Amino acid sequence: MTIKSEERKEDEEAEIVVDATPVAPTPYVPTSETPAVAVATTKKSSNPPPRCAEGGIWGKVSYAGNTTTMIALIGCLCVGPFACLICCCPQDEMDAYAVNGRLYDAQGNLTEGGFVPERNRMNR
Repeated sequence: MTIKSEERKEDEEAEIVVDATPVAPTPYVPTSETPAVAVATTKKSSNPPPRCAEGGIWGKVSYAGNTTTMIALIGCLCVGPFACLICCCPQDEMDAYAVNGRLYDAQGNLTEGGFVPERNRMNR
């Protein structure tokens, strides 16, 4: 970039002249050296609980356990039998393994409940 600066008065603007050579854009061609892009997927497990088939996914199951029971009992002291509605919203969670449409706990026992898969992780 060149700026022509001749003697100018304060109320005049400087003239800017750009000397550039146009360059054609180079198209992107992926090669085998291009790094792999990380993709977020639900990882299939190769570490199933005992007596379970491989290929399932780990996650969490909500159930009414000790915490839910304690909240309901304390709630009964405060608001009466309405506190039993807490059983509709279980507060306890445990690890679960889903494979072939069935849910298993970490010991390999068949279980049921609202299964939520593990949060997606980035595979490298």
